[in-house]
Amino acid sequence: MKKYIKQIHFLIFSWLPVLLYFGERSYIAQDEGYYALQARWIIEKNNWLAPMWWEQISFDRTIGTQWLIAISQRIFGPTIFSAHIPSLLCAFITLLITYELSKRYLGEDYKWLSPTILCCTYLWVNNAHLASQDMPLLSLEMIGIYSLTSNNKKYLNICNFFSGFWIGLAFLIKGVMVFLPLLALIPYIIFYKRNIYKSKAFISGLLLGFLPCTIWIIFSIREYGVESVLGIINKVHYLSISNDFAAPFYYYFWNIPVNTLPWSIFSLVGLLGIVNSHKLDKRLILFIYPTLLFLMLSIFKTKTPYYPLQLSPFLAIAASKGIQIISDRKHQLYSSFKIISSIIGVILIVISTYLLKSKASNTINLGNIDKTDVALIFLFIGLFWSLIIIAKKQKTLILLTIIGPYLAFIFTVQNGILSNRDIHTLSIFKQEALHSNLKDSRANIYYKDKLNNDLYSKLVKISLYSPNLGSRIKDLSEADSQDFIWINHKESKINASQIEIIYRNKIIDPWILVRNKKDK
Repeated sequence: MKKYIKQIHFLIFSWLPVLLYFGERSYIAQDEGYYALQARWIIEKNNWLAPMWWEQISFDRTIGTQWLIAISQRIFGPTIFSAHIPSLLCAFITLLITYELSKRYLGEDYKWLSPTILCCTYLWVNNAHLASQDMPLLSLEMIGIYSLTSNNKKYLNICNFFSGFWIGLAFLIKGVMVFLPLLALIPYIIFYKRNIYKSKAFISGLLLGFLPCTIWIIFSIREYGVESVLGIINKVHYLSISNDFAAPFYYYFWNIPVNTLPWSIFSLVGLLGIVNSHKLDKRLILFIYPTLLFLMLSIFKTKTPYYPLQLSPFLAIAASKGIQIISDRKHQLYSSFKIISSIIGVILIVISTYLLKSKASNTINLGNIDKTDVALIFLFIGLFWSLIIIAKKQKTLILLTIIGPYLAFIFTVQNGILSNRDIHTLSIFKQEALHSNLKDSRANIYYKDKLNNDLYSKLVKISLYSPNLGSRIKDLSEADSQDFIWINHKESKINASQIEIIYRNKIIDPWILVRNKKDK
C-alpha cells in the first residue's frame, strides 16, 4: 500500500503541470462561454432550475455543467479559473482511472505510460482546459467502466453501486448522449455482468444517481410546463438530423487521428496486440467498447472535434501497448521505428531553428501562438526523438518517445496557449476607456435579428466580461439614460439620433456600446 501511495504521489506530481495553470485565462464562446454565462445567470438570478438565455428559459440541454460551474464560482469566487475547476478535477479523475485500467489490462511494467500519453494528447489536454460538458462526462464514464470491470470481491457492492450511480449524473451533464457508452458496454455486460441488474447495490446506485436529475425535471415541469422541458428532446432530434454541424460518416476517420497525433499511429499497433490477446474481458473493454462507441459517433449526424474525447483514454492505453510492442527489439518494426522517429526529430529541430532565426513576422495564424512558441514546442519534441536512434534499452526508448511531447505540453499549458484563448477581447474590457464606464453601470443587450455564429460568439464574450450585466431589452427606450446598451450597429431600424456611441472596437465589431441620449 505504501509503495502504491508513493507511485500515485509521483504520478500526481507529474500530471499537475499539464493540469494547473494560474496565469490569466479567457473564454472561448462556444461552448464553454455559453455554459459560463448560464452559470452566471444561475448565481445572479438565483434560478437553479432553468438554463437561461437572458430573460428567456432555454431548455435545449441539461443543466449539470452549469451547476458545477456555478457551485465552483460560489465557493472559490466569480473568476474564470473557478469556472474551469470542475473540468480540471474531472480530468484528474480520468488520468487516475486510465492508470488503473492500464495496470489492470496491460500489466505493472509501464502502467504510468497510458496516463502520460493522455497528458500529451491534444484532444484530451485541450478539453481539460475548457469549462464544458465533455470532461465531466468522460470522468463519469470512466468511473462507471472501472467499477463495472472490477473483480475485487471485497468491494463488490461498492463497485456495483458506482456501476449504476454514474449513469444518472452523466445524464444530468450531457442528456441522452450517455446512452452511447451504455450501448457500447452491452457486449461486456452480456459476457461478464449479465445479472448486475439483480444487485441491490446497483439498483440503489442507479436510483440515487438519477435523483438530482429527477428532482430537477419535476420542479422544472411544475414551474415551466412540460413543453418547455421537452426542449431537451427537441435538441437531440435536431442534432440527430442534418444541421449546420452535420458531417459525413467518415469525419472521425481523419479527425480523431489528427487530433491525437502521434499516438493514433501507435494505437493501431496496440489495438492489433489487444485483439490477439487471449483475455476476452481485455478485448471487450479495450477494443470492442471503443470501436462500438466510435461507430455510433460516426453514425450520429452531428459531429464535433470534442465528441471523440470519450475515446481518448482507450486510445492512450492502445498507444501505450503499441509503443511497448514496437520498442521490443524482437519486433519487425523496431528498427524502422527508431530510424523514422529520429528523422522526424531532426526535421523538427531544423524547423525549430529556422523559426527561431527567421526575421519574418512573429505571428503565425494559430490564435494566440507565435512562431517562438511553435519553435520551442518542436524543439522539445525534436531533441528527444532525434536521440531514439541510439537507444538500446526498451525503457530508454520509451522514455525518449514520451518525454519530448510531455515537456512540449507542459510548455503549451504553462504559456497560457490553452487557457488564455481570447486575449484580445479580454484586453479591451481591461482598458480604462471601457472599464471605467461599465464598472458602476448596467450593460443591457439589444438585438432583433437572428444571430449568426460570429455575432453570437462575440455577444457571449461581451456578456461574460461586462462586470454589471443588465437585461436584453426589446426597445432602446426601455433602457435608463444611465444604463449602457450593447447593440449591433449593422442591424436595421436603429435610430442613430436616439443614441450616443460610448465605445467601439473592431475586435468586437459590429457590437458597439451606446447610451440613450438624455435630450431625446
